[in-house]
Amino acid sequence: MAGQQVNRISFDFAFTILTSEGVEIRFAQPFTLVNSSGTSCLIEPEHIDGGGARLFSLLRADIESASVDADKGSLMMHFASGGSLECQCHEYYEAWSVTTQAGEIWISQPGGGLAHWPPQDARN
Repeated sequence: MAGQQVNRISFDFAFTILTSEGVEIRFAQPFTLVNSSGTSCLIEPEHIDGGGARLFSLLRADIESASVDADKGSLMMHFASGGSLECQCHEYYEAWSVTTQAGEIWISQPGGGLAHWPPQDARN
């Protein structure tokens, strides 16, 4: 995702980012947003009352890097502005997912770990 830009954000019972290259990152469980000055805020996608406005700062943000810890099932994104977003796995639910335009999917598994499906062409 490095070098891509956040083109769209959306809210429902999750928080979703769509990048300039069609990658969808969906957060269904609480995650931490850190702004460029280092102030952190826990965001709960189902209840974005207090932290939702802070998420608008991600719109058009340049993604500097994104990484996963496959053993822990966590996702970390860093932005060129100096901010970051981190989502840990959840004990009982899938915390986040990443889907590419080609249909490749990564999902944080409950309790840790990572599930992966190759691009759709490779599955056929």
